[in-house]
Amino acid sequence: MKNRKIKEENEMKKGLNLRARNLFKTATQKLEIRADNVTLKNLKNKIRLTVRAAAPIFGAILLNLLIHEAAHAQGGGPIFSGNASNLANIIREGLKLFAILLFCGGALGVGAAIWNKMWGKEWGNYAIGGGAAFAFGTIVAVIYSISQGQSVAVDTNF
Repeated sequence: MKNRKIKEENEMKKGLNLRARNLFKTATQKLEIRADNVTLKNLKNKIRLTVRAAAPIFGAILLNLLIHEAAHAQGGGPIFSGNASNLANIIREGLKLFAILLFCGGALGVGAAIWNKMWGKEWGNYAIGGGAAFAFGTIVAVIYSISQGQSVAVDTNF
C-alpha cells in the first residue's frame, strides 16, 4: 500500500513537472515572439523617425535643384523678356480669370445658401460669402475694364 502511494505521488509529481515544463516552454515561446514583435516595432519607429528627420533636408535639396533649373531656364522667356506689354497682358488676363473665379465662387456660395436654407441648415455664412464674392468680383472686373482702356459706365438712375 505504501509503495503504491509512493508510486502515485511520483507519477503525480512527474505529471505536474511535465505540465510545468510545457507551460514554461509555451510562455518562453510567447515571450520570444513578443520580443521579436517589439524589436520590429522599434525598428519601424526608428525608420519613421529617421525619415521624418530627413524629409526637410531632402525637400530643401529638391527645391534647390528645381529653383536652380528654373532660374537658368529664364534666358529670354515670354514674361521676363524686357517687353513690358507682355507682363501687362499677363496681369490683365490674371485679373480677368480672378474675376471669373470670384463670380463662380459667388454663384456657388449663393447656391449653397439656398440649398442649406431648403434643408433647414445654417445658411447665413454661405449667403454672406457668396455676396462678398460677387461684390469683390465686380470690383476686379471694373479694374480689368479700366486696365483695358475701356470706360466703366455707372448707371445711377435706379
